[in-house]
Amino acid sequence: MTPTRNRKYKIKINPYGAELTVILSSNPDRTAHKLEQNDKKVSQVNPVTLNDFFIYDNPDSKEYFLVFPLMPNADSIAHEAFHVVRKLLFTSDVKLTNASEESWAYLMGWVVGEITDKVTKANKRRKA
Repeated sequence: MTPTRNRKYKIKINPYGAELTVILSSNPDRTAHKLEQNDKKVSQVNPVTLNDFFIYDNPDSKEYFLVFPLMPNADSIAHEAFHVVRKLLFTSDVKLTNASEESWAYLMGWVVGEITDKVTKANKRRKA
């Protein structure tokens, strides 16, 4: 069995007291299943790619994991970021309404930007 190569990046999501760990993996499926076995974690696989995972605790502890292949595309990053934002804001009792829409949009853009930044930097180092 080929060893799995992982790169982990932690992102603090303030002021919600949450932490997102982004894992870039040579074997996302294996990495996600290992995370699930360690704790009471729930895993959701992206039904389109079957290669991106959103993992969280049940009940929600505001500690989230996204597992991607080593070079995820923008669509996958946005898709999985939405799950993080939705779970975090629902747990924080911020429902999506006309009044809260701007908060959702701001957080979504920020999370996507943070993930994209980590992925870009990781892949530049990989190519160097």
